Amino acid sequence: MLKRFGNFNKPRVFIYCFFVLGIIFTGAYDSSAFSMGEQVPNITQGELLDLNSLTTQWLNINGKLSAISLINGKIAVYEAEDGQLQNWVKTQEFGPSDILFTTFQVKDINNDGVVEIIAGTAEPGFIYIYKLNNGHWELFNYGKYVWSAITYIAVGNFGSEPGNDILVQNQEGSLYLLKLGENSLDLVWKSPTVWRPIVSGYAVDIDHDAQDELVVVYKTGGIGVLKIVNNAAVSVWENYLWGKVMTMTTGDWEHDGQPEVLLSTSQKVIYALGWNANGGYQFEGQWTELNYVIENFVFFQNNGNSQLLATDTAGKLHLLEYEATKKIWQEGYIVPTGRIAQIITADSKTALLWGYNRKLITLQTYPTQEIKLNYQSVDYQLIPAATFQKETLYLSPKALQEIPELNLTYKNNKTSFLITQGELKVEVLKKDLTVKVNNKLVPNTGLPIVANGELQLSLANYQSLFNLNLTFDAMNKLVLLKEKTNPSAE
Repeated sequence: MLKRFGNFNKPRVFIYCFFVLGIIFTGAYDSSAFSMGEQVPNITQGELLDLNSLTTQWLNINGKLSAISLINGKIAVYEAEDGQLQNWVKTQEFGPSDILFTTFQVKDINNDGVVEIIAGTAEPGFIYIYKLNNGHWELFNYGKYVWSAITYIAVGNFGSEPGNDILVQNQEGSLYLLKLGENSLDLVWKSPTVWRPIVSGYAVDIDHDAQDELVVVYKTGGIGVLKIVNNAAVSVWENYLWGKVMTMTTGDWEHDGQPEVLLSTSQKVIYALGWNANGGYQFEGQWTELNYVIENFVFFQNNGNSQLLATDTAGKLHLLEYEATKKIWQEGYIVPTGRIAQIITADSKTALLWGYNRKLITLQTYPTQEIKLNYQSVDYQLIPAATFQKETLYLSPKALQEIPELNLTYKNNKTSFLITQGELKVEVLKKDLTVKVNNKLVPNTGLPIVANGELQLSLANYQSLFNLNLTFDAMNKLVLLKEKTNPSAE
């Protein structure tokens, strides 16, 4: 069935711009969720921000996005003018005059609702803490040092006392536990021996004791779980994964109220590290069905479903949803973006990405119900709605049969779907979706699908099976339909 929207002979003028931060970050949009296949991704290439992705972190304060970057040993803060993702300007640059910063973290270490920048320096490894005051970063605490250049900083609620702790590793491999007091930064513990170099970590309470563990990735390979016991860091679990760890995040993918740490590796594997009272720390999930390497992902819940927004090393963005009955991650949509250095923020409908080309990229999805079909300068609503799976858009013949000029009929029979156009008869068997044209089996260049009980054909199917030429304009949410010149049944 098609719903006609009227004649649009006038040229269409479209104005497109970057998302306002209020849309991306404050959730100021309809929060209703979509099922797989009911979203269409649309990518917009944005402004160039020429910073090093390896030394840049992002901060959103009251809907205003800041990029905080380590440049030539100083902390530089960039903000987008007028709340738009363009016209980036440097608003601050700070650091000691006689020593260079080597690394930093942006965290709220005293749980006062205001984040701090915790920065470490070259030898002898001073620690500086800056606090945000009326939109301006000010020095809050400094002076403590760890006798060597600082290579890694982690912040989390590792101890039993309120407030977050700081765990630091220096170039020699020693670990230091520090606690921010009311007026001082106190050294609580120093490791008696050196540790393997840590390249990344994630602070999360895996064993549900109200204290964070630190899941770390070691430079020499393998992962570990560090826990603070009696004011000392203890390695409580270690393992070697299949491949190099590319990224990690947290998420309650099983919906049991107990979040796990999700890791992806260079061998196309996703691991889920969790904990239970009987087995302790263990892998609660391991998936090897993907045919690409994930180098960034984030987890979120959508309409009660566990989903991952992931980017791969080939420059594509994937929406994955966990299918509990099959125990696999299924592909939703796939969209080419170029390689992505960071996923800045994401949910089930929008995302802000930063490419290796140093351009900001916005993703916005819209429901397939908004896609219309344009034929002879008239826009029609598709009923039933289109379906978008992986990189392919599908339309139901049922939605096209009411255009008289197409001479198309559609029947949903007991064992097959039947579409006719003049003397052409196309039958799709329900048991395996094989296709017959005028009672002869044809090789499938792309199988149709069934959505909500109705047959859906790809645009390529319409091109190869019928005298129809359809193209999809994702930006304008239109399927453009043209009949072939000198039509003939194939």
